[in-house]
Amino acid sequence: MNTYMAPSLPKESQELIDDIASSVALAALLDRAKRHSTGPNATDRRREQCRVSQKSFRERKKKEREGIETTVQSLEEEVQRLEVQKAQLVRCVPLSTILVHQPDFDGGVNMEALSCDVMKTDDGAIVRGVTKSTLKMNRQSINLFFPNCPDCLKPSLIGQNLVVIATMHWSFDEHDVLTLLSGRADFTNGLLALLRNPDDVEAVLARSRIIPPVVTHAPPASLNATAPADTTSFKMHVDFLQS
Repeated sequence: MNTYMAPSLPKESQELIDDIASSVALAALLDRAKRHSTGPNATDRRREQCRVSQKSFRERKKKEREGIETTVQSLEEEVQRLEVQKAQLVRCVPLSTILVHQPDFDGGVNMEALSCDVMKTDDGAIVRGVTKSTLKMNRQSINLFFPNCPDCLKPSLIGQNLVVIATMHWSFDEHDVLTLLSGRADFTNGLLALLRNPDDVEAVLARSRIIPPVVTHAPPASLNATAPADTTSFKMHVDFLQS
């Protein structure tokens, strides 16, 4: 029978191995290391590591939130600055489209010259013209022109545009100075278009201040020293021209 024999180690090596295997100090150290890795101290270390990790996580998230809030605040300030700049630029740019038309402050009265005739005399000129006037009615104008207008008809006139066709005469002297202004206006048709009732028109015109026609004289103007001494500002009357 064949028997295998392991090679023998030197005596010093064998004694070292035996000492290590039977060393009480190494065994105690190994046992202490095992208890340390599985005992209460290991649990405390893990808990401490968790607390440190959570604290680090919270601090990181806090810094991220503060950074976002700072960015939002800076963006809001930038938006406000741009809005102010935009408003300044808009005021400097001319409008290409008319948004609103503001007429002249003429009191709501418009006048159109439909025709105009000029007649010459030895002393000057007489201008006869047909005019179309538009009067926006309100309480003040009603009380001025139609003081006896019934109260029940005033709401039908207030805010309406009264169209009046008139024949006007302008008289000038030889120095082209206006000496007389007269005319006749047709309020009847204008009121009839608004009230649509002849009786109501008659009630409005009753004892109104436009019947009979009013003749308005222009104030006398100073004449040059070379003008004749017998010249007067009211020499011309044109009632005979009115129809």
